[in-house]
Amino acid sequence: MEKSSALEKMQEILVLKREQWKRKRRIFLLTLLAIVATCVIGFALTQSDVFGFIVFLPTFLLLVGLFSSAPDMRLSMDEYKALPGAVDRNDRHVCIKCGHHGIHRRGVYRSSATLVDCSRCQTALWQQ
Repeated sequence: MEKSSALEKMQEILVLKREQWKRKRRIFLLTLLAIVATCVIGFALTQSDVFGFIVFLPTFLLLVGLFSSAPDMRLSMDEYKALPGAVDRNDRHVCIKCGHHGIHRRGVYRSSATLVDCSRCQTALWQQ
C-alpha cells in the first residue's frame, strides 16, 4: 500500500518537473523566434551577408544546444527521500518499487551529473 502511494507521489513530482521544463522551453523558443525575426528584418534592410551570418550562427547554436541537452527527469536525493517508504527506520534509502537497499551509480557522458538506479530492478531513483 505504501509503495504504491510513493510511486504515485513520484509520478506527480515528475509531471510537475516536466511542466516546468515545457514552460521554460516555450519561453526560450519565443525569445529565439524574436531574435530570428529581428535578424531577418535587419538582414533584409542592410542586404549584408556578413551581418546575417554573424547573428544567425549563435542563434542556431543555441537552438541545437537546447534540444541536445534535454534534462533527465529525475528527482533529487532530498525529493526522493521525502517520499513515503523511501527510507527505512535506520534512515537508509530503499527502492520504492522492490524494497532493495542497493544502488547503482553511473555518470552521464560529458556531464557532472550522476544517475542513481536500484541495483536489483533498475528503477530510476534520483540524480545527484
